[in-house]
Amino acid sequence: MSIRHAILRRLKTTITITTAAALAGLAGIATASPASADDSTVQVFAASTASSPTDPSLTAFYTPPASVPSTPGTVIRTQAFSPKSVGLLPFNGTGVRIMFSSTDALGNPIAVTGAILLPNARWWGSGSRPVVAYDTGTVGMADQCAPSRSMTDGSWEEGSFASAALNRGWVVAVNDYYGLGTPGIEHAYMVRKTSAYATLDLIRAAQSLSVTGLTASSPVGIMGYSEGGGAAAAAAELAASYAPALNIKGVAMGAVPADLAAVAKSLDGGAYAAFLFYAVSGLATSYNVNLATYLNTSGMSFLGKIRNSCVIDGLALGAFKRSSSFTINGQSASAYFAAAPWNAILADNKIGTIKPRMPVFVSHSLLDDVIPYSIGRSLGQSWCSKGANVTFKPLGMATHIGASFTSYPAQISWLNDRFNGYNTWSNCGWF
Repeated sequence: MSIRHAILRRLKTTITITTAAALAGLAGIATASPASADDSTVQVFAASTASSPTDPSLTAFYTPPASVPSTPGTVIRTQAFSPKSVGLLPFNGTGVRIMFSSTDALGNPIAVTGAILLPNARWWGSGSRPVVAYDTGTVGMADQCAPSRSMTDGSWEEGSFASAALNRGWVVAVNDYYGLGTPGIEHAYMVRKTSAYATLDLIRAAQSLSVTGLTASSPVGIMGYSEGGGAAAAAAELAASYAPALNIKGVAMGAVPADLAAVAKSLDGGAYAAFLFYAVSGLATSYNVNLATYLNTSGMSFLGKIRNSCVIDGLALGAFKRSSSFTINGQSASAYFAAAPWNAILADNKIGTIKPRMPVFVSHSLLDDVIPYSIGRSLGQSWCSKGANVTFKPLGMATHIGASFTSYPAQISWLNDRFNGYNTWSNCGWF
């Protein structure tokens, strides 16, 4: 059996075992109809009829403008589409693709895409309808991997989790992150500031569209797991300085890769080594590091392949490969990370150094085989030491993928309590 087939079988087995039980508690109520999807203040593309995420008809929508608006959160264009879900819960609502302005880690204006899901379900909770920024886990590096593209044919792996949030009656804003979907731009994978800013700006863009029924004071939640957990955690830290006007009620996250240096050691040479190579590529591009000065011929060839992969193929490509086999002098990624300029880059991307101003929920599996449990626990403890309101939840589900099926329902339940005004008590000092 090939490595690719072994990885695929492992993933499918994990998902099959855990999906049915986990999704049983996710269903919501669906009643009311959403508003129609148009807005007179932005460039509106015709509703998408694309049959696949690589359909040429999508090229015009995803191509960034020559000049990006300097005001973060400005809507550049929208396009109505009909989202399709993979899994047990279909999307009970309509979709609007969106391109909006944001900021990268170096302070430059950038164009980012995503999808806003408008619920058919009524919001039964207290106050006005909330919006949740859903930060997706790793989908890959290639443009066709972007959630707002793969929702077209139902190939987005996290569709059921987003559907569960939608069924609560929440507007769900799904982030593509910078570089996913948009041709000619490298995905800023694991770049803390870029991911956080895109998350916060997607919320601002969603609130500015009349089709969503949201206002600038609408209740806001943020959630995510793995790469999405990192984006959500970073947004929790940076919201006060970058988007202080947002009415964020809480941020929920799971399996946060808060310390990339520690994560790199865990990944290198393992089944999920692709995530390390994704991170090296994303960080190098974002911080203007020339990887040709570090990688040998084999490494540069592999880099091209990994940059053009979605997550399943990427995992197969990277499985059990060691970074040292791709470098000019045989050093590992961790050895490079300990020296300039990488040590400063990783320090800039460490999460846990700033106190979140809103309540936060952190979950992590004791049996995570990708991001060690100790990293999530240390993140919670670091925030506690700064006086944050932290709810930390250890999970017992085996594997990184398996634990997502318990983390997402817990995140949704916790956010629902925040939207309904229930108090949350920190368990700092107890974990």
